[in-house]
Parts: sequence; structure tokens; C-alpha cells
Amino acid sequence: MDEQDRAAAAALTRREISDAVTGLGWRYVLGSLCAWLPVRSLAEAADVAARVAATCGDDADQSLSVDLRRDRVVLTLQSLASVSVSPRELALARRISAAARIPSSVNDGGMRMSTIATSGRSRR
Repeated sequence: MDEQDRAAAAALTRREISDAVTGLGWRYVLGSLCAWLPVRSLAEAADVAARVAATCGDDADQSLSVDLRRDRVVLTLQSLASVSVSPRELALARRISAAARIPSSVNDGGMRMSTIATSGRSRR
């Protein structure tokens, strides 16, 4: 992370970060962006994680953490360099949300990523 990235990250307030992602299905929690996706199995969770990582491209290694569970995939975006949310993480949240066609309303704190999560299969 260069000085310009550090300055941009420092310039973002908690309110600005939260406002930027709330409508996307993400939440700003303890210096990171968090969201979760419902899945039906651990195998589906692994598939969803791979698709999310592919959506992030090369930036995944710098910002994305994924926790796989049998019923959900938990996504966390945080800059490894600054241990905070920078404009890169905001852009990744938008990219993931757009790829998944996430509705603006959040159900129980989690977002529905039906396009990524189902791989073309219909959800029950």
C-alpha cells in the first residue's frame, strides 16, 4: 500500500464507509466489511467462495477473507496492508454485490447472493 492509498483510507470515516455499503448488503464491523451468503452444503460453500474470489480477481489476496460453513459463507473485506477499509475494499464490495445481484434489503444481516450461490440451479 503506497502513501496515496494510506491517505485515502485515513480520509474515510466510519460513517462514510458504512453508508457506502449498507445498501449493498454489507456491514461495517470493527474496521472491516462483513457479509454472509446462505448455502445448502459445505460443497456449495466452497463453490461460492471460489466464485467470489474470482470476482475479486488479483485484489482477493490483498483484501478478502472467507469463512466456509455448512449453511453459510462469511465474507470479510479488509486491507491487509492498513488493517482497515480502503477505497479498494469498497470497490470490491460493490463488485461482489453487482455480480451477485444482491437486493438492497438485507435479511437477518445476511445478503442473498443467489446468482453466485446457486451456480444456475434453482433455490428451494
